[in-house]
Amino acid sequence: MIYLSRPSLWLPDDVLDNEAVLALARGRFHGDEAGWRPIERHLRLILRACRSRLRHKALDPAVRIADAATRAARSALAAAAIEPAALDLVTYAAIAREYLEPGTAWEVAGELGIEETRALDVSGACASQALGLANTVAWMRANDRIQRALVVGAEIGPPARCYDFQSVDELPRLGAGITIGDGASAWLLGRAPLPGGSLRVVDVEILARPQHWRLSQAPLAGRFISHSSELMQVTGAFDLALRGPLDRVGWSLESVEQFILHQPGHALHQKMLAAFGLPPTRAINVHPRFGNVGSISASTAAAVYFEETPPPDGARIVLLVAGAGLAGAVILCENVA
Repeated sequence: MIYLSRPSLWLPDDVLDNEAVLALARGRFHGDEAGWRPIERHLRLILRACRSRLRHKALDPAVRIADAATRAARSALAAAAIEPAALDLVTYAAIAREYLEPGTAWEVAGELGIEETRALDVSGACASQALGLANTVAWMRANDRIQRALVVGAEIGPPARCYDFQSVDELPRLGAGITIGDGASAWLLGRAPLPGGSLRVVDVEILARPQHWRLSQAPLAGRFISHSSELMQVTGAFDLALRGPLDRVGWSLESVEQFILHQPGHALHQKMLAAFGLPPTRAINVHPRFGNVGSISASTAAAVYFEETPPPDGARIVLLVAGAGLAGAVILCENVA
């Protein structure tokens, strides 16, 4: 058996409301007040549709991605009373990274003081961390020498990438940046239940529909681009395709206590619920409190769910995340209280 810990979070101290992020966007606008007003009006429409209210932001440019990830990792290790040297695999799974090489997993493992381990990076847009978990489960199933593993990621979106809007025409591609939040999350995996509560992994699956790769992009030297309307049209059906594992293990939708989904905003969250025919109580929505924290948004939702609504022993939990690409992962678990 393979078990997941509860996710541990690191969140920046600065919490920005909608007026604060609009002010940051206004400060980056090169035109006059008359030119800004239609941009602001459209940005407010985006915020209203997503029901965005707050987001944590790392405004200090000295905050490094690997440092944020390491803080989340240390929190997870401390909660489980596990020394870093006991980790047999470190997986960094997120969109954000400082450079192409070396892998960020190497840096996180180094900051943790680990001298030797297995390490790898997994990148898959907003599904990165879910794909990292699925990948790590697969490694553990394939190699019984991997007894304990860490999956960690951080998302830090600089203002230049998130809040630079110069015309209304840009907003269908760039406007989603106004909803982005920052943070880091970490999960531990082991072959026995972990302290503080665990999830027993029942099944995992990954899926891609690569013909949609153009719909959302974050170039290494460019702006975050998201064709949000087109993404909404295809993501609901894509999530529905990820139901295969439920049928494989004989679970009905009604038997699942909670679905943990990506958190891009209210409209897409509602579309995903409608695709499954689920009421809001069956899939926590934390976007109003954290914004869209990229690949760690589902982990953020999971952390809040386990803290605020602890599920009973044996409860069925499904982590289901789709990201640009389209790429996605589904992880079926049973709660071990």
